[in-house]
Amino acid sequence: GNAIVLDENGKPVTDTSTLNDKAGYQLTYHWSIPDSEVIKAGDTATVEIPTYVSIDHDVVMPLTDSAGQTLGTFTYTKGASTGTITFTDALGTLNSRAGTLSMNAKGNATATEGSAEIAKSGLVVSSGSDGAPTVLGWHITVTPGNNSTVVVT
Repeated sequence: GNAIVLDENGKPVTDTSTLNDKAGYQLTYHWSIPDSEVIKAGDTATVEIPTYVSIDHDVVMPLTDSAGQTLGTFTYTKGASTGTITFTDALGTLNSRAGTLSMNAKGNATATEGSAEIAKSGLVVSSGSDGAPTVLGWHITVTPGNNSTVVVT
Protein backbone atom coordinates (compact mmCIF):
# COMPACT_ATOMS: atom_id res chain seq x y z
CA GLY A 1 0.00 0.00 0.00
CA ASN A 2 0.91 3.66 -0.10
CA ALA A 3 2.82 5.24 2.75
CA ILE A 4 0.99 7.33 5.33
CA VAL A 5 3.10 9.90 7.17
CA LEU A 6 2.13 10.81 10.73
CA ASP A 7 3.55 13.75 12.67
CA GLU A 8 4.75 13.47 16.28
CA ASN A 9 1.13 13.92 17.44
CA GLY A 10 -0.04 10.94 15.36
CA LYS A 11 -1.88 13.12 12.84
CA PRO A 12 -1.60 12.43 9.09
CA VAL A 13 0.59 14.89 7.16
CA THR A 14 -1.11 15.88 3.91
CA ASP A 15 1.49 18.34 2.59
CA THR A 16 4.65 16.27 2.29
CA SER A 17 6.65 19.29 1.07
CA THR A 18 6.70 20.53 4.70
CA LEU A 19 8.47 17.45 6.10
CA ASN A 20 11.66 19.01 7.42
CA ASP A 21 14.87 17.29 8.38
CA LYS A 22 14.72 18.46 12.01
CA ALA A 23 11.41 16.73 12.80
CA GLY A 24 10.55 13.08 13.33
CA TYR A 25 7.69 11.33 11.57
CA GLN A 26 6.17 7.87 11.51
CA LEU A 27 6.01 6.20 8.11
CA THR A 28 3.17 3.65 8.04
CA TYR A 29 2.10 1.16 5.39
CA HIS A 30 -1.09 -0.91 5.45
CA TRP A 31 -0.53 -4.08 3.44
CA SER A 32 -2.69 -6.98 2.37
CA ILE A 33 -2.27 -10.13 0.30
CA PRO A 34 -5.25 -11.73 -1.49
CA ASP A 35 -6.22 -15.18 -0.22
CA SER A 36 -5.76 -16.51 -3.76
CA GLU A 37 -2.03 -15.57 -3.74
CA VAL A 38 0.25 -18.46 -2.74
CA ILE A 39 2.99 -17.37 -0.31
CA LYS A 40 5.98 -19.60 0.43
CA ALA A 41 8.89 -19.11 2.82
CA GLY A 42 11.44 -16.80 1.19
CA ASP A 43 8.93 -14.93 -1.01
CA THR A 44 9.50 -11.18 -0.93
CA ALA A 45 7.65 -7.91 -1.34
CA THR A 46 9.29 -4.57 -2.10
CA VAL A 47 8.38 -1.54 0.00
CA GLU A 48 8.96 1.84 -1.68
CA ILE A 49 10.35 4.56 0.61
CA PRO A 50 8.91 7.94 -0.46
CA THR A 51 11.44 10.52 -1.70
CA TYR A 52 10.18 13.14 0.79
CA VAL A 53 11.48 11.19 3.82
CA SER A 54 14.73 9.58 4.86
CA ILE A 55 15.51 6.80 7.28
CA ASP A 56 18.93 7.47 8.77
CA HIS A 57 19.70 3.94 9.95
CA ASP A 58 19.48 0.32 8.84
CA VAL A 59 16.27 -1.47 9.85
CA VAL A 60 15.68 -5.18 10.45
CA MET A 61 12.40 -5.97 12.19
CA PRO A 62 9.99 -8.88 12.36
CA LEU A 63 6.41 -8.71 11.09
CA THR A 64 4.27 -10.55 13.61
CA ASP A 65 0.60 -11.38 14.01
CA SER A 66 -1.44 -10.63 17.14
CA ALA A 67 -0.33 -13.95 18.66
CA GLY A 68 3.35 -13.07 18.18
CA GLN A 69 3.92 -15.50 15.29
CA THR A 70 6.57 -14.19 12.88
CA LEU A 71 5.10 -13.72 9.41
CA GLY A 72 8.20 -12.20 7.86
CA THR A 73 11.08 -9.79 8.28
CA PHE A 74 11.36 -6.24 6.96
CA THR A 75 14.89 -5.19 5.99
CA TYR A 76 16.02 -1.70 4.96
CA THR A 77 19.54 -0.40 4.31
CA LYS A 78 20.22 3.26 5.12
CA GLY A 79 20.07 5.41 1.99
CA ALA A 80 18.13 2.90 -0.13
CA SER A 81 14.93 3.81 -1.97
CA THR A 82 13.26 0.51 -1.06
CA GLY A 83 13.04 -2.04 1.71
CA THR A 84 12.15 -5.73 1.47
CA ILE A 85 9.73 -7.95 3.34
CA THR A 86 10.83 -11.59 3.31
CA PHE A 87 7.93 -13.85 4.29
CA THR A 88 7.98 -17.05 6.33
CA ASP A 89 5.79 -20.04 5.51
CA ALA A 90 3.30 -18.92 8.21
CA LEU A 91 1.32 -16.85 5.68
CA GLY A 92 0.74 -19.91 3.50
CA THR A 93 -2.04 -21.19 5.77
CA LEU A 94 -3.68 -17.91 6.78
CA ASN A 95 -6.68 -16.12 5.26
CA SER A 96 -7.48 -12.39 5.32
CA ARG A 97 -3.77 -11.59 5.31
CA ALA A 98 -3.20 -7.94 6.15
CA GLY A 99 -1.10 -5.86 8.48
CA THR A 100 0.70 -2.64 9.22
CA LEU A 101 4.38 -1.81 8.84
CA SER A 102 5.60 1.32 10.66
CA MET A 103 9.01 2.94 11.09
CA ASN A 104 10.51 6.26 12.13
CA ALA A 105 11.70 8.72 9.48
CA LYS A 106 12.78 12.33 9.02
CA GLY A 107 11.70 14.77 6.37
CA ASN A 108 13.96 15.68 3.47
CA ALA A 109 13.18 19.41 3.31
CA THR A 110 15.86 21.51 4.98
CA ALA A 111 14.49 23.33 8.02
CA THR A 112 14.90 27.08 7.60
CA GLU A 113 16.46 29.03 10.42
CA GLY A 114 14.17 31.77 11.66
CA SER A 115 11.09 30.22 10.07
CA ALA A 116 9.33 30.26 13.45
CA GLU A 117 8.66 33.29 15.60
CA ILE A 118 8.25 33.08 19.35
CA ALA A 119 6.79 35.86 21.48
CA LYS A 120 6.32 35.74 25.25
CA SER A 121 4.79 37.95 27.89
CA GLY A 122 4.37 37.44 31.61
CA LEU A 123 2.39 38.76 34.53
CA VAL A 124 2.43 38.42 38.29
CA VAL A 125 -0.46 36.18 39.35
CA SER A 126 0.16 36.42 43.08
CA SER A 127 2.66 37.97 45.48
CA GLY A 128 3.85 37.15 48.96
CA SER A 129 3.31 39.41 52.00
CA ASP A 130 6.58 41.18 51.21
CA GLY A 131 5.35 42.03 47.69
CA ALA A 132 7.71 39.63 45.93
CA PRO A 133 6.09 37.59 43.14
CA THR A 134 5.30 34.00 44.12
CA VAL A 135 3.38 32.87 41.00
CA LEU A 136 4.05 34.10 37.48
CA GLY A 137 1.83 33.51 34.46
CA TRP A 138 3.41 33.24 31.03
CA HIS A 139 1.77 33.57 27.64
CA ILE A 140 3.90 32.12 24.83
CA THR A 141 2.91 32.42 21.19
CA VAL A 142 4.63 30.28 18.58
CA THR A 143 4.04 31.11 14.94
CA PRO A 144 5.58 28.25 12.96
CA GLY A 145 4.90 29.62 9.47
CA ASN A 146 3.67 26.81 7.22
CA ASN A 147 5.16 24.06 9.37
CA SER A 148 2.46 22.27 11.34
CA THR A 149 4.99 20.08 13.13
CA VAL A 150 6.31 22.57 15.70
CA VAL A 151 5.84 21.19 19.20
CA VAL A 152 6.45 23.27 22.31
CA THR A 153 7.37 21.36 25.45
